[in-house]
This record gives sequence, C-alpha cells and structure tokens, in this order.
Amino acid sequence: MEAMQPMFGFGQADLMMLADVRKQAELLTAFVDERPHLEFPQPRGQPIADTWQGVWQIYRYLDAVGSEVMDRETDRASLKIRNRDIISNLTTAAATLRGQWTAHESAVKTGSGPLPEMPLTAIEVLWADVTAKTKSIALSSIFGPSYESGIAHMLKLIEEKGTKKEVTMIKASIDRVLAAKEPENIRSNK
Repeated sequence: MEAMQPMFGFGQADLMMLADVRKQAELLTAFVDERPHLEFPQPRGQPIADTWQGVWQIYRYLDAVGSEVMDRETDRASLKIRNRDIISNLTTAAATLRGQWTAHESAVKTGSGPLPEMPLTAIEVLWADVTAKTKSIALSSIFGPSYESGIAHMLKLIEEKGTKKEVTMIKASIDRVLAAKEPENIRSNK
C-alpha cells in the first residue's frame, strides 16, 4: 500500500477506475497508444490520463526505493542491462489485456456464441506487478541484489549452527516468502 500512495491525490486520478470493467478497453488503449504516463507528470484534469500518470508515480517511487538497494526488478541500471525498464511488465500485460478486453466487449455486443472468460482488470495486473516489485525490493534490502545467493548463504550458516527443527522451520518460511504472490500468503501455511 505504501507504494500505491503516490497515486492518491494526483489530479483526477481514480484508482477504482482501474477496476471498472466498463472502462478497461478505453483505459488500456490510452495506456498503450497514448502513453500519458510518459508525459511530464502534471495532472491534466482528465481522469484516464491522470490515473495513468498517477500509476507512473507509483513506479517512480519504486524506482527510487529499489535503486537504493540495487534491486534487479526496479533498479534502472539492472533493468537497462536486460533492455527493460521498470514498467516493461505492466506495458506487456496492458497490451495483452487490451486485446482480451476488446474481444470480450465484441462478444458481449454481438451476443454470438458463448462469452469468453472475463479478462483480468488493469488493477489486478498493476497490483500483481507492484506486489512482485515490492517483494523483490524487500528481499534485496535484507539479502542483497542477488537475494537467492544471500538466502543460500544464510541457510548454510543456519545448517552449521542450528538444529534440524530450526533448519526445517527456516526453510519452510523462506519457501513461503519466495512463493508468495500476496502478502497474506507469507503468513499462511499454504
């Protein structure tokens, strides 16, 4: 939620618009074709443009925080090496979703055949991407930019000094953290 905060109060930005199924095709077309998020970050007073610029403020925040710990998912230098940027995942997902929502809306309008499954909404894709990036930042801040190596080193130390029960417990916790897609998954026993 901390990462999402820069969006609130940004002009006419409306986080709930990203969840509105009636607006998905229009929102995604604006993001992919018009790219208002890449303009000078000045609210226009237009809900769609301001919403995407508000989203961009989230990524600017993640970039700043992630660069401090050289996180591979958010650090500019790390991403540039891989010919990516902090918003690449969202851009790819938005282009895919736009096609899915266009097809879905067309099927609803024509009424021919069974309706395709309702695609994800922009808020779901944004939430998943921001959650993955914040998780990576958190792990990088504790274990370093190559956090898998840091975790492996920590486990080696625990195996040398800890009991079998402690090692098993720590491994289970780490597995839960690494597999988690949502913060709640870390606390669960799933």
